[in-house]
Amino acid sequence: MFTEVIVNVGDGYNNCTGYFTAPVPGTYMFTAQMCSPTTAPANVNIVANGTNIEASSHRGKGYVECATLTGVSVLDKGETASVQGSYTNANALMEDTYRWNTFSGTLINTVVF
Repeated sequence: MFTEVIVNVGDGYNNCTGYFTAPVPGTYMFTAQMCSPTTAPANVNIVANGTNIEASSHRGKGYVECATLTGVSVLDKGETASVQGSYTNANALMEDTYRWNTFSGTLINTVVF
């Protein structure tokens, strides 16, 4: 889903699969921004290790509307996080010079399991 990688310290994000894999056990904060130009709803979830940790549903109203989601999760090394969505129309998401669809993860602190 997010093919352009700007920063990937620790190589946790795989832009071919769209999954972040925790390189170390810890508490992570994930943020996603998704933009929609249409009246078709865009339903977006941040999923960590198979569990929704944040969700949003939005639709454009004849202009571009963006929604930002943030969630926190504790992951063990090798566990994953991703953005998943369902859209009723292939044009439900858009981006341009001023509006980007993004996904980021930040290690808040390491933990010992």
